[in-house]
Amino acid sequence: MERDILCLTVSEPTRAQLRAYGKHGGTHCTLDDLTATKINDTDVFWWHRTTSLDETSREALTSIAEQIRPFLEDGGGLLLTHGALEGASILGIETYDPDVTQHAES
Repeated sequence: MERDILCLTVSEPTRAQLRAYGKHGGTHCTLDDLTATKINDTDVFWWHRTTSLDETSREALTSIAEQIRPFLEDGGGLLLTHGALEGASILGIETYDPDVTQHAES
C-alpha cells in the first residue's frame, strides 16, 4: 500500500532534507503553504531537521498546529526526525518537551 507523504519545511528545503526526502518519495511543502487541500490529500506528514527548532520554526509550527491536530486525531501519520522531534510538544502529542542538548541559534 503506497502512502502519500508530504515532506514539511520552514523555507526552501535544505540539502539534507532533500537527500532524506528524495530517498523516500513524496513532495515537499513549507509550513506556511500548508492548506486544507494538502492536508486532506496526505497520508503522512514528515518533517526532518538536522538541527533543533529555532524560533522561526517554532512559530511556523505553532501557527499551523490547529490545522494538523484534527488530521492526527483522525489517524493521519506524522514522522518527526532528528531536530523536528521537538515539534511533538507543540502539536500536543507529547506533554513534555524532549531533552535537547543544543538549541539552534535564531
